[in-house]
Amino acid sequence: MGNKSIKDVWSENKMIEYILEYRKFCSQLNEGTSKNDIKRHNLAMKKLSELYYKIEPQEDKSFVLELLNEKNIRIGLLVASHCLGWGIYIKEAKNVLKKISKSSENQEIAFDAKMTLEVYKEQGYLKF
Repeated sequence: MGNKSIKDVWSENKMIEYILEYRKFCSQLNEGTSKNDIKRHNLAMKKLSELYYKIEPQEDKSFVLELLNEKNIRIGLLVASHCLGWGIYIKEAKNVLKKISKSSENQEIAFDAKMTLEVYKEQGYLKF
């Protein structure tokens, strides 16, 4: 364990757990139209919402910076939105959302990113 306290090790383990949960639940999001696809998508969104509130009281949210730079734009969209909701890493989150909004990779996600930025600009905050 070296110079790390039990609290530091616990905190690092929680951060790794949160990163893995974001990746897992975002990978379950889809644009499918079958009943099973919709169920899977809705369950993943519910889990991501729960994750938001589980992370909210944590002092150290620095792990989100790693997630903001993920290749998976769904992760970038969700984490950037959550950052705006928590009021942290605002500049970085806005930059990620701007980049996604200009992406032609997925028009639905690009539109979501654009609308998230517009709502944040109008309200000055996001609430989940």
